[in-house]
Amino acid sequence: ALKQAQQDRELLEEMRNQLKSPKPELLDRITQLQEDLKKERQQRERLEDRVGSFLGTALRQNAIFENGCHILVKKVEENIDLKRLAHSVYDNQDDFVGLLASVIEDKVTLVAFASPTLAQKRNLHIGKKLGEWVKIVGGKGGGHQDFAQGGGSFVNQVDQLLTTVLKDLKSLP
Repeated sequence: ALKQAQQDRELLEEMRNQLKSPKPELLDRITQLQEDLKKERQQRERLEDRVGSFLGTALRQNAIFENGCHILVKKVEENIDLKRLAHSVYDNQDDFVGLLASVIEDKVTLVAFASPTLAQKRNLHIGKKLGEWVKIVGGKGGGHQDFAQGGGSFVNQVDQLLTTVLKDLKSLP
């Protein structure tokens, strides 16, 4: 017990030194750091939302219009939340369908989407479609009628995946 108390005292002293705070103010300092961290995370999320919105607008402008709908199939080079980006692409759009892919550290991440109006009008279930497409990159995935996520590990097959998805979406009924 005495040894444990000594170790605890040493740990407390090290924490005090690391935080550059006198013992009586140590808990207040920890609380302040937690609050600061929370504010920084919130700020980062706001910035990510703005970047996603900007990228979403840029991607939306690169969509092709074919067969009565806007189609976007794209590999995203930026390390960004694909789900958030996809929503910024097709939010408030009635005729959008697409897939975003990214490769990070030998892992393929996919997000497929269809505006709800388009999904219903075309009897499209994007989750089922993604379940088929993701096999190309050796993965799994699925989701709802208008939104789905998946991933795989065959990074060398991403271009083939994008070609297949574009062909499939161009031929929607």
